[in-house]
Amino acid sequence: MKTIESILILIGMLVLAYFATKGNYKRNKKKVVKKLYKSYTHTTFDYQLYNKINSYRFENALQLLSFSYRQSDVAYSHSKWMADNKTVNHDNMVDRSENFEQVYSEIVGYNFQDEGAFMKAWMASEKHNKKLLNKKAMQMGIASEKDDQGRLYVTVNFLEIE
Repeated sequence: MKTIESILILIGMLVLAYFATKGNYKRNKKKVVKKLYKSYTHTTFDYQLYNKINSYRFENALQLLSFSYRQSDVAYSHSKWMADNKTVNHDNMVDRSENFEQVYSEIVGYNFQDEGAFMKAWMASEKHNKKLLNKKAMQMGIASEKDDQGRLYVTVNFLEIE
């Protein structure tokens, strides 16, 4: 049953990404100059969170965000750093944003049990909710990492594309 659920989530994500990338905006074709952390392998949680964020944007009549693997690599480097250091913050965000030539923002979370709990907390925060509902955002990257005690650290970043 979990396999079917994972396949359905993946199909949903692909459908959302397809429609999100059909938006009426110009694509930025500039290449990333910096070497990124690694090629992150997404979890079911990541895909579910991606769908929750886009569902929330859809409910608010906003364009769906396309999924960026490049941004997810950057998000993973921060999620892993937070898990390794057992802290939640936006330290070194300026360094992470230098991987992109567009406007970059991020939200982070820690130790909630599921994507719904992360979303509820972010929607209740004025600053985080503003980032979730940014009209100029066009792409997002998501990555999560658990520490040695099983606590989940999450980073979601957003790019505005001209």
